[in-house]
Amino acid sequence: MKNLLILLVLGALTAVCAQSGGDFGEIEGVISSADSAGKGILGMGVRWLIGLLPLILFVVGIFGGIKYAKRQADQDQDSTKIYVSAAIGGIAGSMVGLLLIALIGAALLGSSAEGLGVLRSFWSGLLAG
Repeated sequence: MKNLLILLVLGALTAVCAQSGGDFGEIEGVISSADSAGKGILGMGVRWLIGLLPLILFVVGIFGGIKYAKRQADQDQDSTKIYVSAAIGGIAGSMVGLLLIALIGAALLGSSAEGLGVLRSFWSGLLAG
């Protein structure tokens, strides 16, 4: 008896849904616009991450080079190596950032040049206007 009642309720709901089919078109529109908005926000975040990754790793490399050179300078009593180590750390950090962007491009976009293209378009858009 319970199964027959459930079957009748589901049948009635199906009939009501079939009569008012236009309402679900609006729900689909809302969901698709939320989907495109979410993808846009996430895509913007990834573009900013790719754009700022070399700069962030440049700064991290400089501070890492300074920290390493300070330990060596304390032992050798020579402070000129700090600047050289900071420059080498910054350059190495930038190179690691570019390699990571190339790997992200190869993994997500199918080509490492695409990842570097995102970096180029980010900075050209930022500097152009």
